[in-house]
Amino acid sequence: MASPKSKRRTRRLLLRVRPNEINNLYRANTSKKSETFDEVIVQTGIVPKKFFHIALFEWLLLVKPKGKLIMVYVPDSNTSSDELEKSLWWIGRGKYEILDHVVGKLHSKIILKKTHAMIANLGKMDEWTFGIVTNGERDDWIDQIIRSIRALKIPKYEIIICGKYRKREEKNIKIIDFIERADKGWITRKKNLIADKAAYENMCIIHDRLVFDRNWYRGMRKYGNSFELLGCIQIEKNTRENAGDWLTLGGPMGTRWKISRLTYSDWDFYGYLSGQLMIIKKSIWEKTLWDETRYWDGVDDADWDIIFRARDLGHIIRFNPFSSVTALTWRHGKLPLKYDVSEGIFPKDMVMRRLLRTGARIMNAFPLVSDIAAAFASKFIKTRIYKHFLYH
Repeated sequence: MASPKSKRRTRRLLLRVRPNEINNLYRANTSKKSETFDEVIVQTGIVPKKFFHIALFEWLLLVKPKGKLIMVYVPDSNTSSDELEKSLWWIGRGKYEILDHVVGKLHSKIILKKTHAMIANLGKMDEWTFGIVTNGERDDWIDQIIRSIRALKIPKYEIIICGKYRKREEKNIKIIDFIERADKGWITRKKNLIADKAAYENMCIIHDRLVFDRNWYRGMRKYGNSFELLGCIQIEKNTRENAGDWLTLGGPMGTRWKISRLTYSDWDFYGYLSGQLMIIKKSIWEKTLWDETRYWDGVDDADWDIIFRARDLGHIIRFNPFSSVTALTWRHGKLPLKYDVSEGIFPKDMVMRRLLRTGARIMNAFPLVSDIAAAFASKFIKTRIYKHFLYH
């Protein structure tokens, strides 16, 4: 007589994926529960190198620990077997074993055994911690933000406000009274304090100028709960322009005057969020933290630091195009799109702002000129001409 264990049916999933489907917005598991399949078989073609890690993450996340991922793909010079294994090591973080990797001229096949869960704690989609960083000057905006969160009708949520704020004894609201180094804007410390006190795994930490649109929670449910770090659409209220929601620094930490917008389907190794919103699992925050040596007044609070640190540990920032927030203010204007060689020798958008940044990079290379330019810039940024440059 067969034992109950031997009767268990193998849960198998076959995915036929066209290479042009794979980009930053690719999701393989929104309608399927994470880490539930014994065997996932993927048939695809030449996977774009820049999105290899995204595809591997999506497919591995479907496989349960001790299960197998079988991938049949078309190799080329950019997506060789070596490149695949490098991406796998980066994103898989050693939580797998390669059972076989057969490389052919027309097709290659790799078989993996997953040894550990990809994400230690996914939390629950209907449980959220919302953190609001404030300096005490926008109580009316915070009231508006709280109303927008409550309107989402999330079953379980809490709101943690950190900074200078009035007493408010209401259900689901916690206040962390914090005014240390207020002159410098110690917002990285405030974000860490919020995350430390968070009761739920899913956290959305914002500055006190973002209002949640009515579609936000519905859009999160559509995107799915299998994420580590995430951005969403941010639109400036008055101009209806993007408010720094999906950006690239253009180079490693320290790179200046190369910040660009990314299209939502694009992904960049130096991609990051502007700092005014971060959706993140608490278990990922515990590995990375915000760097508390960075302050608002030094323009060093942008979230590239925590995002790059997470990236190097194999935790990748992604983008949710189904949820949105409205920025009540945004001081950086419209940023140029990342240049693509298909545009030709010169970029086609934001010509005036690009010229301004090119001049700034040149002057920054010469300390004496840079000091003189800085004195001029402090006055120039207050003029109408500068504001015109911000959007053209």
